[in-house]
Amino acid sequence: MSAWEAVRTALRTGDPATVAARVTRLDEAGRREVAAELPAALREGRAWLGEPAWTEGMRVAGAGTLGGVAAVVSWLNRRDLEPRTGAAADPALLLHVLAARPLDWQADLAVRLTLRARTVRNRNLPLAVELLRRTGATPPEHDPLVAAWISSPPSAHGLRHDPLLPALLPRIFEAEGVGRALRHERSEPLTAGTWLASLRVLENQRAVDRDLLLDGCLRRFLRGGSATDLRFFTRLHELLEPSHDEVHARARDYLRLLPTAPAGVAGLALSHLRRLRLDRADLAEALDGLLSRPERKLVVEGLRWLDEAVEEFAGLDALAPSLACAFACTSREVQDRAGRLAIALADRFSPAGAEAIRTALPLLPPSVGEPLAAAFGGRAADADPFTPGILPRVRGPEPFHPRALPPAALARGLETDSGWQGVESWLASFVRQAADDPGALRDAFARGGRTGRGTWDGWLWEHQWALAMGHEPGARQGRMPHSGEVSAPHYVTLRRFAEIRTAYAEGRLPPYLLATPTVTDGHLYPDVLLTRLEGYERAGVAAMDADLQQALLRLPRLIPPEIVARARALTAAAGRTAAAWLADRPRPRVTIDWSGMPVPRVEAEPTGLELVDLLMTGVTPYPLRDHGERLASWPSVLPSDRDVVAAHCLPYVLNRWSDAGAENATALAVAEGPAGEGTALLLAVLLTEQEGDAVPAMAARGELPAAELGRQLALLVRTRRARLTPALDALETAAVAGAHREVWQVLAGLLPALLPGDGERPQAAHTEALGLAVRVAGWAGARGPLPAVARAAARKGASGFSRTARDLHHLLEGATR
Repeated sequence: MSAWEAVRTALRTGDPATVAARVTRLDEAGRREVAAELPAALREGRAWLGEPAWTEGMRVAGAGTLGGVAAVVSWLNRRDLEPRTGAAADPALLLHVLAARPLDWQADLAVRLTLRARTVRNRNLPLAVELLRRTGATPPEHDPLVAAWISSPPSAHGLRHDPLLPALLPRIFEAEGVGRALRHERSEPLTAGTWLASLRVLENQRAVDRDLLLDGCLRRFLRGGSATDLRFFTRLHELLEPSHDEVHARARDYLRLLPTAPAGVAGLALSHLRRLRLDRADLAEALDGLLSRPERKLVVEGLRWLDEAVEEFAGLDALAPSLACAFACTSREVQDRAGRLAIALADRFSPAGAEAIRTALPLLPPSVGEPLAAAFGGRAADADPFTPGILPRVRGPEPFHPRALPPAALARGLETDSGWQGVESWLASFVRQAADDPGALRDAFARGGRTGRGTWDGWLWEHQWALAMGHEPGARQGRMPHSGEVSAPHYVTLRRFAEIRTAYAEGRLPPYLLATPTVTDGHLYPDVLLTRLEGYERAGVAAMDADLQQALLRLPRLIPPEIVARARALTAAAGRTAAAWLADRPRPRVTIDWSGMPVPRVEAEPTGLELVDLLMTGVTPYPLRDHGERLASWPSVLPSDRDVVAAHCLPYVLNRWSDAGAENATALAVAEGPAGEGTALLLAVLLTEQEGDAVPAMAARGELPAAELGRQLALLVRTRRARLTPALDALETAAVAGAHREVWQVLAGLLPALLPGDGERPQAAHTEALGLAVRVAGWAGARGPLPAVARAAARKGASGFSRTARDLHHLLEGATR
């Protein structure tokens, strides 16, 4: 048996370890023989492309036999040797076959593999990391390498003996992606096997330089970034518990963080600076940084510090601009507090300092500015007239023209990120081509087609079915996932692929599909469907079940009587089903059960149509294998049932499984159908992520479920501790954009369910909501008191909550006089 025959036999076993054993026994001539045959083996092995065992065996064979470093790097980075899972493989077998190479050759390979990696997901990075450890090569300065190094759970013992520690530890404070990868590590409790715990142990044992860690954290803070990206570093910094002297030595860096760092980092810097006795210049700089921030909590802390520090100054002119900055804070509580402090200190300002205060008076509402004007002179600002924006004109859908794909393009399959329109074009083209020129389609798949690349127990994605569509079902036939394993809208799409594949193999495909949309929002015009069904009846073609049900789901809700009459003339089973649907389509109702976790429920009378009932009589609560990657395309499955789509989205969005919230909100905004509890809760979740573009879009069409949105937002905040501040910011943006009347209705629905009841203490978020309500009620000319606001206004005390509630109550009452 030749060297290549031995390796090829090992490849066909599907065991990479067997391949590695054969390769390591080859002599130089045998390695050259195998290396020469590998390109042809790729063509021969198309049926196994994407299968993890086969691709790893081919990678092992190439790594052990190709001669040059560049050739091995290219081989290991081939896209056609990338498994569909994208998971990084255990590099043990590759290390085994590479061990026979010279050490400097391995070091060169490690550096080149590292520099070829563009993201931390590159499957060769674990191999590169191990080669760098074994060879002692200097790691290149490359962010994905650092992110790959920190991706394995560490131990203090392992890190202490890791030859990469001296080179890569300083880089964790510079490399992009490290903070996000480690954002879930917690310092309370400190858990073994985490970077926080391991670095704390090494620092205690003096195996890691303490200054390196402290200075690294500060450098990372000063470089900027989101709160999420900096979370790991803030926790590491606080674990180190910097001493008074360490903080004093780094005071300039802490001061630089106060004005612009994320709130958590600025709060950290503030807590340490408060331990120091700063000189006047540094103190003035610190107060200026704090009082110019937008966050209520930080500005309040700055005002408290200013009040305590006034005795350090003979005159307060140096602090006047900083105090005036606090007037710009949108929190009424902060404005009141800053105004009272300025009045209390009025005699400590010279004319120049008083002028700085007077200049800022236009930033304040009249009720706060008038007492200041009496103390400092000048004139308080009048209430600014509100000029709303113009709501966006929602454009209607355009005609959908599916792209006609030639056989060669069909055989190449679908891109993994194909949108729903690309999927529809592919399906329509495949069915048309199978009818018009089946021979050309078979030839194209024979020349360039590949079988589906799925897991052993099912194909979860459209591209897997598309790759296999031109092949006869057989031993490698894909299995549909169970309906509970994936979301119902995605299951419907997969069923259409499976149905078409089976019909093609059995020679019973129709000449065209029924469900292809006619416009770009996914709708199918009823007259178009009837024309297609009439063509089926003339040709004696039976409709496919999934295709027919998807077609029905894409019909609009309002059907002209003449269309219903025309449908009744159809005689085939599919025509009778369509006629019944057009005369009396299901009217599903969506409710949210708040007895525990919010659970969406869809209820409708069963139709006997499997896929319709799957969508309209329940929601898959937590699909095990589908993580919402196709969520943005679901409105095209049910373009006339917006609330049902929202209900199916909610399990993903509520559990942060999907990042498709903004795209889905946009799609829902232009969809049709009732917008009730499901849509309202979905919009509420998106608002807490400051994604509010759908609010003005739906307001422009008169379809925003405003009061229900407010109620669902309140329930979300109360039961799930969702963040209200981003939602209020998004609502204010929508109001300014022209949706002020609708936003007032949202707030009128929010406040009764949100405001504290008997025995509950007001929180800052309550005051923020009331403050926004004061502004928006004025813009919208709101009329009529709200009982919940009246109760809040009746509370005793002079807190910001009580004052703002009274302002809103008086405004609403005054509007009725």
